[in-house]
Amino acid sequence: MGLFKLFNSTMADRDSIPADTLPQPGHDVLSHFFLSETWMLQLETGIFELGPIARAYHSISQSERCGLLTLLRRYPVADRPKVMELFEAASSEPAAFCFATVSIHPDRGEQPFTCVGETASFGNNGQGVISGIFMFPRGRAAWSETPH
Repeated sequence: MGLFKLFNSTMADRDSIPADTLPQPGHDVLSHFFLSETWMLQLETGIFELGPIARAYHSISQSERCGLLTLLRRYPVADRPKVMELFEAASSEPAAFCFATVSIHPDRGEQPFTCVGETASFGNNGQGVISGIFMFPRGRAAWSETPH
């Protein structure tokens, strides 16, 4: 259903791409089309640090602790193993990934979104961080009622 991609690259690999050769959209252009919010996953605890936008779009209360399974339960059944594979790969070696799917809400249908993440800090002792960003399309048209 969605897009799922793992990149086994490092920051050094991406630094070799000359950023000035590509036109960069301004923040105002991106914010016109998307609500976005960063997130962080502490590998030692398995707990996500999510802001209010990501929590609202995933139907997770501010007081609820959020692990990967909490997020996966909000995604279509067919997409769950693919998202799990991406996070498992990024937690076992430095990597970057992206995926696009929907979060399912019992009262509002589906909300499409894109997630981009990378291993931000990695240690062989089980400690480390995966961080990234969620991007949710703006507008009521983004919500749909597709059955699963």
